[in-house]
Amino acid sequence: MKQDFRSDIEGLRAVAVLLILIFHLNPAWCPGGFIGVDIFFSISGYLITRMIVAEGVTFKFVTFYTRRFFRLFPALLATLIGTLIAGWTMLGPSQYETLALSTIAAYFGLSNIFFFLSLDYFSANGLAHPLLHTWSLGVEEQFYLLWPVLLVFTQRLQLHLSILIFGMAAISLVATVTLQAQYPELAFYMMPFRIFEFAIGAAAWRVQGMFKPLTPVAGQLAGFAGSALLIAPAFLLHTNTPWPSLWSLAPALAVALLILGPRDSISARLLSSPPLRLIGRLSYSLYLAHWPIIVFYRHLSVTPPNSWELALLAAGSVAAALALHVLVEAPFRQRGAHQPALTYKQALWRFQPFSRRVLTVFVALASGVCISAAALIAATGGLPSRLENSQVQFTDKGLTFAGDLCSFKRSRCVIGDSQATKIVYIIGDSLAMNLLHGLDRVFRDSKIKGIVFHDFGCLYFFDTTRFTNGTKDSGCGQNVAEAYAHLATVTEPVILAGDYAGHRNDIGDLDAVAPLRQTQEEYYQWLQGKLSGSLKALGVDQRKIVIIKQTYSTGIDLPKCLSSPAAGSSPAQQALACAPLTREAAFKLFEAADKLIDNAVEAFPTLITIDPKALFCKSDPCVTRNGSELYFRDPAHLTNAGSDYLVEQFRELLVAHLAAD
Repeated sequence: MKQDFRSDIEGLRAVAVLLILIFHLNPAWCPGGFIGVDIFFSISGYLITRMIVAEGVTFKFVTFYTRRFFRLFPALLATLIGTLIAGWTMLGPSQYETLALSTIAAYFGLSNIFFFLSLDYFSANGLAHPLLHTWSLGVEEQFYLLWPVLLVFTQRLQLHLSILIFGMAAISLVATVTLQAQYPELAFYMMPFRIFEFAIGAAAWRVQGMFKPLTPVAGQLAGFAGSALLIAPAFLLHTNTPWPSLWSLAPALAVALLILGPRDSISARLLSSPPLRLIGRLSYSLYLAHWPIIVFYRHLSVTPPNSWELALLAAGSVAAALALHVLVEAPFRQRGAHQPALTYKQALWRFQPFSRRVLTVFVALASGVCISAAALIAATGGLPSRLENSQVQFTDKGLTFAGDLCSFKRSRCVIGDSQATKIVYIIGDSLAMNLLHGLDRVFRDSKIKGIVFHDFGCLYFFDTTRFTNGTKDSGCGQNVAEAYAHLATVTEPVILAGDYAGHRNDIGDLDAVAPLRQTQEEYYQWLQGKLSGSLKALGVDQRKIVIIKQTYSTGIDLPKCLSSPAAGSSPAQQALACAPLTREAAFKLFEAADKLIDNAVEAFPTLITIDPKALFCKSDPCVTRNGSELYFRDPAHLTNAGSDYLVEQFRELLVAHLAAD
């Protein structure tokens, strides 16, 4: 049964994809733009439910899944193939292998599961992954497998659809809120914890059928309320907001209210405007195309793009989306739905020169090529044969990390001479662990036992804790508290290090329920107080304390850059393509963090500080490797060789300070 076309929903798709695009270009422009995905989920819940129920006894699963296949899969397949081709020229073996594995996952609708399982402490945000955005397609495709079955059997058993729709919404929401605090990644990526968003869209359809249309005044109010619930979260929420959560009701209810409003309401007319409808028609292709373009550009440019570059990326994303829509999405979508050939005037949107049978064969052949290529890339470890031999040695596969002397599954370990009676404590996050390999050798030579209190991503300042995705990390707070509680009972020296510049908006007081939202100036002012409190808690007057300043950051991921085909194979080409931050730029970048430490030294003159930036950057260019031996495994974390180099630079100062009376 043919359904009435909703031009306002097409405009609503445009709003969703524009929010996502702006957020991915620069989160500061639209900090809550990630709600665009949730808007898409609720729209899908409404449209799919309306379509299935309207067909009634004539509904056929084969027909439904055929339509879904031709609606979604060809454009996705083209994106996967294009991304693999781009990765050939730009990605190193390790990255290319991961891209191939994620391609296979996306092909089978399992991206959300793949990215959930592949997270690690060095690349938890996945922002450098060209196919990260396909996680939402995995959620949607899994919903398509479940929801039609539930609807059809509910109808055939003559049960109330309202019980199914509202019941599933309630169960999913309760489960999400309950689980999110303890397992935020699981709640974010897994389909069952997103069903309530689809179900709220379905509920909008159900309410339409159960009640009379809204009066003009009520319809206008519903439109205004829906618009407010759509716009406000996009600018009030942020990446540390727990998600999905009760806050996720805002975009879902916004979609429901806008759908329930009359077609002639102000909001509906705005959504039905030609510019928004144009973007809405391109929304699926734009969603597919924009993220790989942004990721690959950032990979090539090395430094963060400026405003003009971001504008060009936006324009390029729209241009790529237009090509993908006209050449792939529209032809397959229309032929897959058994639509007749269209006139020349319609060709811009629905160009389709081939029959459905020809298109189906083409998809089958392209699928075979895509999966075979991805499997080959994964099986060979990213096809290192693409690279010159001189580049293969820089692949991050197998690169050491100085902190691997301690297991990241535990928060304490011992380095140096474990039998020694002289003890030195090291406390801090993964940047503190940059020191461990080098300190281990120095401590062994000096008969010192090093006791390490550590937690990745957890700044060891007294009475603080980290927030992950807006949820308090109880492990971080507990580890910090336990470290200071133990150190209060002893007087041995302490080496304190951390990523002082990297925790704005994801840190707060130990008893806080949410992270502090601060400007940079407010953050460092607050952190200054926390550092002073930490030094007092450590008993700065009774023990020797060494503070390691903010570490040097190369500004780029050297292993990935050097192993990229785009970097070239000659030393001159690589030096140009993979140039690290200059000494001046590095000191300017962390000027506020360094001032934080300098102020502490003024207040407590018994302290000594060591600045890794001054040791890596005695002059330009800063030292990042010794021939083929890399000192950095990513922009800020050191390899074993890097740790040895750094610690050797301040070895004499440290040993003398620890030996002094």
